[in-house]
Amino acid sequence: MAQPDWIAADAGAGGAGAWAMTEAGEVLDRAEPPPGGRVTLADLSSRWLVSGARVPVLACGLTAAEAARKLPCAPLEPGPPLAVGADDPSMALRLVPGLRQDNPPVLTEGAETRIAGFLDGRPDFDGVLCLTGAMSLWAHVSAGEVVSMRAFLSGELAGAAGVAAMPDPAAVADAAADTISRPEALAAKLAEARTALRLGLMVPEAAQAGIAGALIGAELAAARPYWLGQELVLVGYPAETALYSAALAAQGLAPQALDGAGMALAGLCAAWRGLVGTRA
Repeated sequence: MAQPDWIAADAGAGGAGAWAMTEAGEVLDRAEPPPGGRVTLADLSSRWLVSGARVPVLACGLTAAEAARKLPCAPLEPGPPLAVGADDPSMALRLVPGLRQDNPPVLTEGAETRIAGFLDGRPDFDGVLCLTGAMSLWAHVSAGEVVSMRAFLSGELAGAAGVAAMPDPAAVADAAADTISRPEALAAKLAEARTALRLGLMVPEAAQAGIAGALIGAELAAARPYWLGQELVLVGYPAETALYSAALAAQGLAPQALDGAGMALAGLCAAWRGLVGTRA
């Protein structure tokens, strides 16, 4: 493989990995993150860079909290991404800043780039994006800006409660519908599913669907102002968005679902075009 002109990296927690890119935007190769992990800059250096070369790397998901930009604002800043030092001298590293909201507190680590990637294709969008993952993010977008956000740890809590694989979407939808109507019963639902599994009253697949559905249902109940009466688009790994799609379908919604990796790459390419434009 030819050495890339630049590297796009979605290197935050739950990031989609990295891509070796040409100046024209062609993908030469992709490095996917290990299960439950993230790609590292050292991995990219050893995989793609020729000794003695210096290649620009544009990454999201790595900026410090103090560099985050306050809402309301566009998902990408108008100037070039932050220039920072890198441990590897072969890399000219720039970082896409995250977004922050102080009330309620939310900090993005790559979600801003996925939002930018979506808006690159739909600049006039006025509605809500739900970005799934270990920490799901609901973002109200209007006039090219992120207006407000809410974040939920449903995915992380599901893993901690024993959901090791993606459960059946239909079973998740049933459990979610019950919790949407009674979100105050969330803790009880989680205890019931775990105890039923220990007593042999439930097979593992059903127990995991009950746990995931209860958590998603509680999230949908809390996020109701974000999806009720709004155009809603889901962004994330297809297996994750399928669970949200099923739960929302039971509420009469049929949101579009887009691949999070594709949106991350589109956002990084948009940021790269902004960076190259500043050099012209």
